[in-house]
Amino acid sequence: MLHDVSVHYALSVLGMTDDHPSWATGIAPMGEAVFALRQLTRALGWTKEENRGFALTVHPDAKYAVNISKGDLHTGDPEKTPCSHSEKGICTEEALLGNQLSFGFMSNADVPASTVQQVRPTWYLLLRVSGDKILSEFSLPLAMSDEKKISEWAERVILPAIQISQMATSSQDTIDEIVPTVSRKKSING
Repeated sequence: MLHDVSVHYALSVLGMTDDHPSWATGIAPMGEAVFALRQLTRALGWTKEENRGFALTVHPDAKYAVNISKGDLHTGDPEKTPCSHSEKGICTEEALLGNQLSFGFMSNADVPASTVQQVRPTWYLLLRVSGDKILSEFSLPLAMSDEKKISEWAERVILPAIQISQMATSSQDTIDEIVPTVSRKKSING
């Protein structure tokens, strides 16, 4: 399943062109990866959760949640420690606090009672397209750097690299099928 999410992400990355807005090259593939994870897990009882733009896919028993992020050049390398590619915000900070509490890295006395009641580990699927490979790992973050990038991990599950040349489909297969429909909305006044 994580393999399929990684391939869906890579197809989106590889499908970006000079005609896509520059801001889309990072966010659009991440959105596609979240979409793929949710589609693949829905039949298994997983649910989506959105809080202030923090997109999670939640285990049926709410035992843990999954977020997706682009990783840096150390993603998928068992000899190095990766960081998230971009800086993260308050929702990630709160999730990491929950991870620290879940695994005893911090005392409950150090945080508000409302946070302790909502403790649930949040794992990250880190993804990176590098050369002719898709690199990924399923990892449990603990802390962020001063630059607000996730930089410390309690556990890392390195997933096998995927050769882009071995992927069964190409994003070009679907380009010709996109036909935009444009219609004018009626105004409120008629």
